[in-house]
Amino acid sequence: MKDATRCVYVFLVFAFISISAKADLITFDTFPDIEYQSGSTLFSNGNVLSVFAAYTTPDTFQAATGYVHDPDPIFSTGKFLEPNNNFRLKASSNDMPAFGQVTFRYHAFDAKTIVNLSVNEFASDLLISNDFAAFDGMTSNGASISVTPANAINNYSTVTVTGYFTKLYFGGRRIYIDHITFDRAVPEPASFSLIALGSLAMLKRRWAS
Repeated sequence: MKDATRCVYVFLVFAFISISAKADLITFDTFPDIEYQSGSTLFSNGNVLSVFAAYTTPDTFQAATGYVHDPDPIFSTGKFLEPNNNFRLKASSNDMPAFGQVTFRYHAFDAKTIVNLSVNEFASDLLISNDFAAFDGMTSNGASISVTPANAINNYSTVTVTGYFTKLYFGGRRIYIDHITFDRAVPEPASFSLIALGSLAMLKRRWAS
């Protein structure tokens, strides 16, 4: 009886630890200063950041490219990404959990800047503007978007997308992007409840016997 209880306890502790992952970070300091073509994988380690098809009109897509630049004192002390147009951050298909939160820093050039953002499905809920700040307080397929503006200390703004999702499409033209972080999502409340109920059922059967 004690062994069964101990096993269930260890299982629950392991489940809790496994869902409490710290944020991962993507920077571009080790990337060659080259143009990345559509379909290029930029980063992979349980997730993939890749160049995605660019948006031109609601019915037209074109090949996308991206550039990694040397540090620019206006924006970053390290290398950074200049998209043209969209990139996709995708949770790995190798049983890796979905994202719970993604953040990235950006710097918009001027009024000619165009930015895009969409969660999970690219074309069905694509947000378009000349600054990510326009999306502050909005949602995309159930995920909430918040934007922290630049200030006198940091000449970059920060986008935070929070929810439960497996893909984030973002990018634009005439912008710089850097310091992409992502947290893995905890199980949905219903899923964790099922784990707990199953564990209690195991204990009940042991007690009955």
